Amino acid sequence: MKHGITIHDGDCLFDIGANIGMFTLFAQQICKNARLFSFEALPDVFELLQINASLYGSNPKVFNFGFSKHSRTISSIIHQQNIQKIDLLKVNADQPQLDILAGIKEKDWEKIQQIVMEVDQITAGKKLKQITNLLQEKGYQLVIDQEVLLADTGVYRIYARRNYRLNQFF
Repeated sequence: MKHGITIHDGDCLFDIGANIGMFTLFAQQICKNARLFSFEALPDVFELLQINASLYGSNPKVFNFGFSKHSRTISSIIHQQNIQKIDLLKVNADQPQLDILAGIKEKDWEKIQQIVMEVDQITAGKKLKQITNLLQEKGYQLVIDQEVLLADTGVYRIYARRNYRLNQFF
């Protein structure tokens, strides 16, 4: 995909802030037999996600809610769905990204192999630094990128991958 982020057949993918499901549809084309979990908090947009997933998808699980550090959390879904590994966690949500990440229990971080997260100008700056510090503390290698077409918008993407070479010696 980009900056070393990969997806493969059979992967488990979380799409938080799925919108109408464009990534969900893309991932299903690339990854046969993927376990795909798509989350969209806005009811009207969720309806379109459901339609797209049912018409063009191969059975992704779609949910009409967002995440926070207190109520619905990524760790609660990991537990409820008995997920052993998340190959890619994609976050493009209106909820504060730090709150979404704060909902991951310590034992669940090691289950998440890759993260792609969009941050906007409200988040950029101090919060961007907090997010990158957190991800580095959890053992991820990072690339922060801004698309050419988004040059003056303050919208960035964080690409995070596990640092396997370092982790294998511990």
